[in-house]
Amino acid sequence: MEDNNYKGKKVYGGVFAGRMEAMRNIHGKEGLNAIFDRLRKIGYAGPDNENVKLKQMYEIKDFMQFLETYFEMYGENDFRRMSKLSSRKKGIIGTFIRWAATPEMIVSKVPMYWKQFYSFGELSATVENNKIMLTGKDTYVSPLLCESLTYYYQGILEFIGLKGVATKHTKCVGSGEDVCEWEITWNG
Repeated sequence: MEDNNYKGKKVYGGVFAGRMEAMRNIHGKEGLNAIFDRLRKIGYAGPDNENVKLKQMYEIKDFMQFLETYFEMYGENDFRRMSKLSSRKKGIIGTFIRWAATPEMIVSKVPMYWKQFYSFGELSATVENNKIMLTGKDTYVSPLLCESLTYYYQGILEFIGLKGVATKHTKCVGSGEDVCEWEITWNG
């Protein structure tokens, strides 16, 4: 674990809840419970699928331990799938987003949404010619979070019906860059 990158950083329970729901959709309740069984054995102090509170702040180290355990148990491809699925909303809100959202609308909300779920950093975005550029300043925690965010962002655009969505993590603080940056493209 990269404890220096965790200091003072927190995440809202809604981030946990979205990932837990995606995990449950992929592996069922038994698969999700298996993750928490393993986490408890290593002294995990974060929420589980029975007690996560959406508006409560949790330590980023607990969220990262949760993601790392999932990755170890189910592998990279499954981790990417889970990250994409966690971006999808259900019910009437999901239906509205799917049919009314545009890339421009999503980009205009990016800074607000980052602050809604994370206590640290800033995320900004631009959109032009079927390409979104996301820039994260002070958002870096670990390569695994960057990987999760890469596929989360892709999942959002696929959810609103865009085709041929591709996401690249083009800059990373973990590789010595001053910001994390993602390029998201789709077919016209």
